[in-house]
Amino acid sequence: MRKYLNSVCARLLVIVMQFALLSAFLSACGSGGGEQPQTGSGAGSTASQQTEADPGTGMTYAQQTETDAAASAAGDQLPAEPRQSLEDVFHNHDSFTDDLSKWNAKAETRPRSGWYSNLTSEEEEAVIDSMNADFRRAVLDLAYERLEDPDDYDDRGRCLKVLLQHDMISKDVADRYLLASSLYADNLAEELWKEIDQIIEKARKEDPDLFPEPEPDLLYEDEMSMAAAGGGAVEESAMETGLALASEPSASDDAQTGSQDGSQSKRAEAAQPDTPDEQMPDPDEDPDFNTAEYNTIRENPFKSVASSPLSTFSIDVDTAGYTKLKYDILDGYQIEKDEVKIEELINYFNYDYSGDRVGEEPFTVSTEYTRCPWNPGHGLVRIGIRADDRQEKPATNFVLVTDVSGSMMLINKLPLALSAYADMLEGFDEKDTVSLMYYASGQGVVLENVSCDKKDEIYRGLAELLFNAGGGTYGSLGLQTAYEMAEKSYVENGVNRVLLATDGDFNIGATSEGALKEIVEAGRQKGVYLTILGYGAENLKDNKMEVMAENGNGNYHYIGDMTDAEKALVQESASTLIPMADDVKIQVEFNPALVQEYRLIGYESRILNAEDFNNDKVDAGDVGAGKAVTALYELVPAGGESETSVPDLKYSSKESAGEDSELCNVAIRYKEINSGKTGSESRLVERPVLAADYHEIPDDNTALAISLAEAGMVIRGSEFKGTATLTSAEAIAGAVAADTGSDLVKSWAELLGTLIRQSE
Repeated sequence: MRKYLNSVCARLLVIVMQFALLSAFLSACGSGGGEQPQTGSGAGSTASQQTEADPGTGMTYAQQTETDAAASAAGDQLPAEPRQSLEDVFHNHDSFTDDLSKWNAKAETRPRSGWYSNLTSEEEEAVIDSMNADFRRAVLDLAYERLEDPDDYDDRGRCLKVLLQHDMISKDVADRYLLASSLYADNLAEELWKEIDQIIEKARKEDPDLFPEPEPDLLYEDEMSMAAAGGGAVEESAMETGLALASEPSASDDAQTGSQDGSQSKRAEAAQPDTPDEQMPDPDEDPDFNTAEYNTIRENPFKSVASSPLSTFSIDVDTAGYTKLKYDILDGYQIEKDEVKIEELINYFNYDYSGDRVGEEPFTVSTEYTRCPWNPGHGLVRIGIRADDRQEKPATNFVLVTDVSGSMMLINKLPLALSAYADMLEGFDEKDTVSLMYYASGQGVVLENVSCDKKDEIYRGLAELLFNAGGGTYGSLGLQTAYEMAEKSYVENGVNRVLLATDGDFNIGATSEGALKEIVEAGRQKGVYLTILGYGAENLKDNKMEVMAENGNGNYHYIGDMTDAEKALVQESASTLIPMADDVKIQVEFNPALVQEYRLIGYESRILNAEDFNNDKVDAGDVGAGKAVTALYELVPAGGESETSVPDLKYSSKESAGEDSELCNVAIRYKEINSGKTGSESRLVERPVLAADYHEIPDDNTALAISLAEAGMVIRGSEFKGTATLTSAEAIAGAVAADTGSDLVKSWAELLGTLIRQSE
């Protein structure tokens, strides 16, 4: 441990700091009895806040609530108060109040299904309209090709073909139905078919021989026969041992990629479980079945500087936690405590750390020391790094591996994933290559090492994946094959990355977190990066996807709609797909003369041992081009009220301080990209945080991180939340949005406003 020099100045600073914190506390207490500030979140309680939204309105829970709230606000005719400044919000922090307990009580009654679409037909059509236009065109072209020779048991397809041949249906209606049915917009497809069915009945009365007789329903005796009909056939022995990618298509590959005769039967599988019947309930008996899984989070405690002066962790660039929380709030669903990962809330946003460069390193380092608004006797240190932007995009080798199992056959899963890929690839050209493969009960390859300038071929390949869906989920097989393909097409001095689109519901082959970790670690050592794109909610295996991202030089994003895909894969494609530094670790050493205790907020799954910092064999997170990573520490100043029960140490000294009165020292280690293959050594960057740099009111970067941390602690029910409330977090976010003009921050404030209104 670095030895801090004795300094009289440091002791004086401790007194000044404690006086400033005490003054802030007294000021906050003095304003606590005043009127609660207007936060701009809307009017008071509405009818929909006491009762469930009427499903007959066709509105989602959030839409119904916002409609009622708007009507109530219009009726009151009260002028909106101006948004508070950041300084006002922090000075009045402890006057905010709210109660989240009613939210989950309401959310528990909100139905949700992992078997069927949770969207209305109007919402499904909006999702289709938001999808990539070229992808939609490719899907429609392929659907019409398949309509030329419909399956014997595809009665609707055969009837639709007749209607088109006799000009008895408009092309627009046929287009809408074929798109809806191909993209698993089940509610919209059923609504459109009612309109088509009326035309059929009228025509059948006029000419009974015009339409073929309907075929009897097909019965599936077991999961293997169901997978065979759905294009996922694979021999049982292959399931047990794994399949290697063959140079020539095998019989099972033909069954998956070439068969068009059995494809329409996938619709019959959409509502079927893809694990054995004894493990999953019947959807008719349990329509609200939910199998989502999250790793348990045990919040970081306060630690004594005297006994643990070093805090070490790996960076985390995952953003799935924020997006998943967003949809639970908007849809009115119960929020799982362990889905709320504060570091992922914070790192969803990119921060402006451009002015704090350290030497010639490929990133900037920024720090700030301020007061802790939810505990006035404490301080906060914000640490931020931002990777440089790439001056020139390197050549890329992408392998897109897609889960096409039965659980992905919903409009906001598989179709959304394929449209997201189409959007992403628009930004790549002849320097870049892409391979398309998929897995269900087995696997198949659609395209291999195709130049990204061949867009039409790629769009058609993506569309073909829709018609190969159904069966179980042999994720480990697909992942292993994807790494083999990436290695086969490896680009030296470029970026080689596997992108996996899945709900993580693996149920065939290697399914444990440990086995999946071994697969991605092997890929990492070959210089292949990993991006996990999570879809769906009701059976999302967040725990498995987090483990794969953390151990595979990867990142993990949750995609709920095309806006999320646009942010992760288009607007921020460089930070998601193009790495700038590998194995980034942060180690903070606290000065015992100024800091008594500390707590790292979030990053529970990223904690490292102190000795891991200098050990280049220990893996850590990677940062992409232009990506910002932020962490917050809550501090108890020296002489403050202790949060721990660590006994005093006989030989420890609290009388040492750095020459410049350093509060702490921030050390960062990183490696150059492709270190998994090159074995490059790490480099060290250090930056002290000076106690004299204390700011009573934080800058916008720190304030935004505070808002996200406060909300995360409140939603989790953290024992460390102090006086934090959703209302204070919303007010801080609103002030930052007003200062910066950021629409993304504004949307965060509005999201909190929705949660607050529904908690009343």
